[in-house]
Amino acid sequence: MVDIALRVVMGVLLDENVAPSGKLPFTDGAYVDARFFSESFPYLASPLRGSPNDKSIRITLEASNEVTQSFQPVNAIYDRASQSLTTAQPQSSQGFFRLQSDAPGAELTTIEVQTDSVKLGLKASE
Repeated sequence: MVDIALRVVMGVLLDENVAPSGKLPFTDGAYVDARFFSESFPYLASPLRGSPNDKSIRITLEASNEVTQSFQPVNAIYDRASQSLTTAQPQSSQGFFRLQSDAPGAELTTIEVQTDSVKLGLKASE
């Protein structure tokens, strides 16, 4: 009903010379996708948690010289194909890694020490 009222106010009933925007399909601008609806009552799919609604999470790799000491963020590169993080070989004062995540379920699974880097397997549940 609101959509009809909006179109009338914007000039759908007037001549195009008077109200050229009257023929435009005005909407509220909400993104609508067929996946938002089911084929049976109540027709609306369950809402998605949180915002934004994408499946991304923020992960920070940190290193420390002792488990009980403070951890500092380290640069790492994520490889989606192998689901791993690669970081430079830690300094002798940083022998422990930990993962910080803004979503539950992220964990380190494997450690592969290479000549100049460390490759850490990463598992993140959805």
